[in-house]
Amino acid sequence: MTDRPRPRGNRLRDLDGWRRWACTAAIAVFGLLPVAVAARVASQGWHATGDVAIIGLRSLDAWTGRAPLVGQPTTGEEFSGVPSNHPGPIVNWTLGPVMRLLGVDAGLLVGVAIVNGASLALSLWLGLRRGGPALLAIVAVMLALLVVALGPGVLIDAFNPEISTFPAIAALLAAWAVLAGDLAVVPAFVVATSFAAQPHVAGATLIAPVVLMVAIALVVRARRHPRRFRAARASLLAGGALAFVCWLPPLVQELRGPSNVAALVRTQRAGGPSLGLAYIGERIVTAIAPIPIWAHPTGSYGFVADRGPIGVLLAALVLGGAGSLALHLRSGRNLRAPTRLYGVAVATAVASAAIWQGTPPISAFRIDSFRWLWVTSLVVWLALIWSSWLHLPSRVRSQAGHVAPAIAAAASAVLLLWAVPTTHLSDLRDHRFMAATDRLATTTIEQLPAGRYRMRFDGAESLVTVGPGLALRLEDAGRQITVDDGPFGRAYGTSRTEGTAPTEGTVLVANGSPELGAGDRLLATDTVHDASGDPVTISVVLER
Repeated sequence: MTDRPRPRGNRLRDLDGWRRWACTAAIAVFGLLPVAVAARVASQGWHATGDVAIIGLRSLDAWTGRAPLVGQPTTGEEFSGVPSNHPGPIVNWTLGPVMRLLGVDAGLLVGVAIVNGASLALSLWLGLRRGGPALLAIVAVMLALLVVALGPGVLIDAFNPEISTFPAIAALLAAWAVLAGDLAVVPAFVVATSFAAQPHVAGATLIAPVVLMVAIALVVRARRHPRRFRAARASLLAGGALAFVCWLPPLVQELRGPSNVAALVRTQRAGGPSLGLAYIGERIVTAIAPIPIWAHPTGSYGFVADRGPIGVLLAALVLGGAGSLALHLRSGRNLRAPTRLYGVAVATAVASAAIWQGTPPISAFRIDSFRWLWVTSLVVWLALIWSSWLHLPSRVRSQAGHVAPAIAAAASAVLLLWAVPTTHLSDLRDHRFMAATDRLATTTIEQLPAGRYRMRFDGAESLVTVGPGLALRLEDAGRQITVDDGPFGRAYGTSRTEGTAPTEGTVLVANGSPELGAGDRLLATDTVHDASGDPVTISVVLER
């Protein structure tokens, strides 16, 4: 192979004429796509409810004296009895200023759109840097298929398992660049890994082996090539500073105690029934072949479909083919070879499988906890496709490479024209509850004097979906909220579960029409529809 790109990677300014503009447009469209989706959803009446509203509450705490130091509570407490949280609050600290600038609903949407847009744009830029316009075009098409498979709503979903998806892809591509010696990418790697690992333990599991691989590679490079290492000291120092800033809150929590890392370890070691390696192995096969999971919609539980011997064989061919082609390129010292990318994909798959095989059976139906399947499958296929590309004759690659920017721009345009018009409120999480939650909140705020209130919930919809949305709106309107401590209440943040006596009374959010006691006052009532479509009355009562 004759390809010998400069060690520092390809750059946009090195492209000529329309190719530079086409690649720039592709990166820009992917970066702005989530913002366009957020604008459409906002115009359709999106409001924060459920888990997203709770994430919004803790985001309002960021940059204040009540700032969160760890992520949302994990569900591990349900089977282990050990309270633990996801690794870090980086999303809360990012969303907080945007929410204060644009308001709670628009701020949540736009803040998440910024995170995902930056991750998508970074992935395309890294594709260009590692393989020029050809790889940028391949990454653009694959990411477009992933967005179609997951639905455009994922681009603006603040739910903590979902928001790790696109940062994780960018993190693995950045790891490939750093492992290949492109140390200028270190700051981008640090930020991407932080956003991928902190919101959910599934993301942390995926990212941990990559961080270890990069750390070892940097130590080896410092010993073998000290001059080159010193020449990159600006990027390395910037990466170190960003790592300190991104991980300072979890570090403070560890130093102050109790240790969240220790709690996560105890949760993992709690024992009991588990999924097992056979189940996880079958899921990996499902994700890779015959049609990769990132290239087709799976529905709510499509990713748990069984795979027979043919599926296993095809998955083995993809894994083996990607590894063999990548290693063959490596033997020719091709600097573009995706050998390290393939190693990153395998390491993340093995680490994730090792961890998730020990989780309880209920995890099998948590599609969001298995987003690592989409990420690892995409990276394995990227290694296969890019290796196959590099095995083509140079003349063929040269001719096809001339149209690669046009392909990337076309994929971006098609995705934009598809994603924005097809994004409907009815396809998003908790859409059935948004309008009623907005009406309940508006009416309640009008009648509720300023002060501190205890909130309690009675009924599934009131506890899980409407109640958190109402709490967020009350806090945004200047009312202070406390909730009872416990597995659900901890999600609201310790500042709201400290047991301070309310000054104005208790706000009850209940399914149905509760009996009013002496001095109680009905503030608002509305109707929502549960998962089966049946109407449910939600009442908001001020108890004295």
